[in-house]
Amino acid sequence: MCAATRAVKVTILGREYAFASQGGDADAHVRRVAELVDERMREVSRRATRQGPLGVAILTGLELVDELLSLQREADSVEEQIAERTSRLSSSLGQLLGDLDDDMASDADAQPRQDEEEGHRRFDLPSSASDGPRFRTDEAPVTLDAVDPASDGTPDPSTGGKPA
Repeated sequence: MCAATRAVKVTILGREYAFASQGGDADAHVRRVAELVDERMREVSRRATRQGPLGVAILTGLELVDELLSLQREADSVEEQIAERTSRLSSSLGQLLGDLDDDMASDADAQPRQDEEEGHRRFDLPSSASDGPRFRTDEAPVTLDAVDPASDGTPDPSTGGKPA
């Protein structure tokens, strides 16, 4: 339910005015606005000593509207800067995500598969990676098995897998 409208009395440049208000916060807002208008009109009145109350009110209104337009221009400029930065950021993110998609597509051959016998996850590496080091998932130390090219291809256990 709406609160009853009531009058809030304020003083601006020595004259009392009554404004309609809904009470509570609305009363405080009307008083704050009137206080700011009174302050600005007193400043203009000190500078424009030959102006009557109407002239002071008009000059004050012009100054306030000029400030408002200036603030609107600043806000528009800031919005443009934000839009420009957002666009650049969006482009950069799009490029990074595109690069990431390309990397992931090239790594598609290294997809994990479930090893049914051992219950461990394994990775099938692309054939170009087979020339690199061997990877193990257990904690046992990794040793490269050396094979004597003259033998039948099995490592020599007496030398720890090293050629004799």
